[in-house]
Amino acid sequence: TNPNRPTKRTTNTIMFSYTPLQGAALVAGFLFKGNEKALEPFENNSYIKELQKAQINESEYAGLIVAMLLFFATKETTDETVALGTSLAVTGQIGYVWARTALGYPAIPAISMALIRYGGLGLLSYSLYQMAF
Repeated sequence: TNPNRPTKRTTNTIMFSYTPLQGAALVAGFLFKGNEKALEPFENNSYIKELQKAQINESEYAGLIVAMLLFFATKETTDETVALGTSLAVTGQIGYVWARTALGYPAIPAISMALIRYGGLGLLSYSLYQMAF
């Protein structure tokens, strides 16, 4: 095995470490559904609005990233391009959400993390293409 390749446990820990932080605003929406006065502080809060935008952006790429990671995990690939693409995609995904919720948008860290995520997706797509043809 490659000592530089992250273990499955490490990857799972990284992927799911930011979910509680991200879901706090959505939980409040579900708990107070029907009591619109209780939701007013959340609806008028610019931080919550920015958090929701970050969640929407994250959900656009989460399905694609998870599907690719599960595919490569089932094929048990040891390709270095897959390892690098996985690291970049997951780091970019988490970093984008953290940077956007902490600093807002547009911010240089959020944009750079998005570019890192795109680079990781590009490497994973290239590896998938190589496996197919």
